[in-house]
Order: sequence, then structure tokens, then C-alpha cells
Amino acid sequence: MPTERLILKELGRYKIGTWADIIYRNALLHADRLAFVYGEQRVSFSQYNARVNSLIHALNSLGLRKGDGIGIISWNCLEYTDVFGVAMKGGFIVSPFNPRLQADELDYIINYSGVKALFVGKELLEIVDRIRPRLRGVEHYISLEGAAPGMLTNSELLQTFSKEEPDVELNEDDPFLILYTSCTTGVPRGAVYSHIRRLEDVRTMALQL
Repeated sequence: MPTERLILKELGRYKIGTWADIIYRNALLHADRLAFVYGEQRVSFSQYNARVNSLIHALNSLGLRKGDGIGIISWNCLEYTDVFGVAMKGGFIVSPFNPRLQADELDYIINYSGVKALFVGKELLEIVDRIRPRLRGVEHYISLEGAAPGMLTNSELLQTFSKEEPDVELNEDDPFLILYTSCTTGVPRGAVYSHIRRLEDVRTMALQL
């Protein structure tokens, strides 16, 4: 089969209207173009797709499946993009937590979110370790930047697990993101975004630039 027909066939792997389709299409059509630049680090679209796939397989090996919640608390880092990609392609629902919150606030919001895996940036390791006994639902802790006691390591998971495409059926109405309110008049509440809703928000922002 000609290369062009193979690519056309592969482009139909994920449904249009999902972030998985965008990540995979970019990997096929713009494989060597830069997706992310962070300091001296460079990641192409094909490399990003492979990183995301490996992390999805890693979470599956830990027992997490489509619809399960994953959390992230970190300042900016390249690995942050991996976690969002995992939600976009793996069917998980990601909750990003504000790293400026105090211990008691984090305790509440992480428990409220119901996440099963928590990705932690290096500057937040100490505070997460302090509240860890009170985080009832978190089953797995993953350090984003280097090793940490009692945690899995993001880089090791990327190196260990398969880069093959995961077998996940995604739809545009599937939830993938929960953003939390600033709680100016009470405790935070989560706003759930589906694939298509978040895509529409991004398109609107792009048109306004």
C-alpha cells in the first residue's frame, strides 16, 4: 500500500474533536517539527506522542483506566505537558492543582478531586510528603523531575513502557480536564471540560490573538 494511503488510514485512528486526534495527527504529519521547547530541552511532535503513549501504558499497568482521575501539582516543567497528553489520549481526567495553595487547602482539594495518581514537581515534594497521610484516594505518587523517596519517577516510566499506540476509545464529549475555582466565597469547586469544549475554548483564544 502506498505511503500516502497508509497515512490517510492512520489519520482515522482517533475521532476528530478529541485531543488524541490532534496529538496523533501532528506526530504523523509533522513528526520532526518542534512541539515544545523548555530551556535546553527540545521535543518534537513524534517524540511527544511517544512520551504520552509510554506514560499511558505505565498508568494502565498500575491499574488506572479511562475515566480515572490523575492530578498534577508542579510549577512549569517539560513533564507537565506529558501529564496533560496522558489525559488527552488515555481517557484520564486531569486535575491541575495550584502550587501556591497551603497544605490544608491542598489536602482538601486533592481529596475532593478523587484522583488516583498524583504527579509532583520537585519544588512541591516536601509539602506533598507532609499531607500524604491525609490523601485518602491517592494510590500512586509520581515525581516529575528526578527521583524522590516513596515515589515512582516520570523519566523511568517513559523509558520502561511501550511507545505503541494505546487501545483507548475516545469521544469528543468525554471529560478530560477539571479546573478549580479560586474559592473567594467558599471552598473550591471543579469545572469539568470535555474534549470538544476545551477545543472550542482554545480556538476562540487563538482567534482573539
